[in-house]
Amino acid sequence: MIIVSKKYKLFNIKRDYMFTYIKSYKLMVKFMNYKGIYKKTKELISVM
Repeated sequence: MIIVSKKYKLFNIKRDYMFTYIKSYKLMVKFMNYKGIYKKTKELISVM
């Protein structure tokens, strides 16, 4: 029982982390779109 709950806790932490990461990424994209930098950055990323 304890092992299962530990694994589940770890999974929850990972999921929360991913959710926060995706949220902040979307915010960053919105901000970059607003600044007009997003397209340039996308080109840079595709080159890398």
